[in-house]
Amino acid sequence: MILGYEKKGALRNPKAEKVIVLHDWFSDHSSYDPSFPYFDQDTYKYAFIDLRGYGLSKEHAGHYTLAEVAQDIIDTVDHLGWAQFHLVGHSMSALMGQFICALATQRIKSFIAVTPVGATGTPGVTPEILGFMTAAATNDDELATQAAHMMTDNRYGKTWTDFKVKNWRETSTAEARVGYMHLFLNSDILEEVKGLEIPMAVIFGTHDAEGYRRPVMEETFAKWFPSCELFEIENTGHYPMQETPVAFATTLMAFLDKHLE
Repeated sequence: MILGYEKKGALRNPKAEKVIVLHDWFSDHSSYDPSFPYFDQDTYKYAFIDLRGYGLSKEHAGHYTLAEVAQDIIDTVDHLGWAQFHLVGHSMSALMGQFICALATQRIKSFIAVTPVGATGTPGVTPEILGFMTAAATNDDELATQAAHMMTDNRYGKTWTDFKVKNWRETSTAEARVGYMHLFLNSDILEEVKGLEIPMAVIFGTHDAEGYRRPVMEETFAKWFPSCELFEIENTGHYPMQETPVAFATTLMAFLDKHLE
């Protein structure tokens, strides 16, 4: 299925490098709005794609599987007419991005995984944690607020979490939130993706939840992928495109520039 998307950047430049950008569980593509002014808009053209149940694809329900997501992204890229492209994934969509890289290796010039879920999903989730996450995803704003604090090291005030929760509810459906939750908790695609040699950047924050910090990235991505580089952004948690937009954009652009044709 062709998903909803927003094209930005060097749209009139036929030689512009093409970049597909995917969003996380807690928002649609609008999460990139604070950082986009600092993206290179002369060298690159971008397609910010919304997954089923989110943003510009909010009216489209799905089965919320990796195979479905990957096919939707490829269908949308084909619709755009982009034979090759760079791929950016954030958190859950970085897991999806790893799967897409395995399916369409020759088409992807580089892959940027931002505060990513690893190829083994999220092992060790207890029934209590699952219940917490399901309630937060469905309709419990208090638990959703706690989740937003957990992913940013409890560093921000009420206005931040109020915005995050309100935006989450407005830009997505409860069905999609729960569906994708099960996807990123339970997927294990390590055997399919381990050893991929696509140029890869992992961008992570000093103040993210423990499972997304440097020690974990060094034991997972850095060991799984021979061409992987790690980039730590200080003073940010799980949402660097919103928390530290200039630093995030600078890191992203520097990596993309290294992999221009």
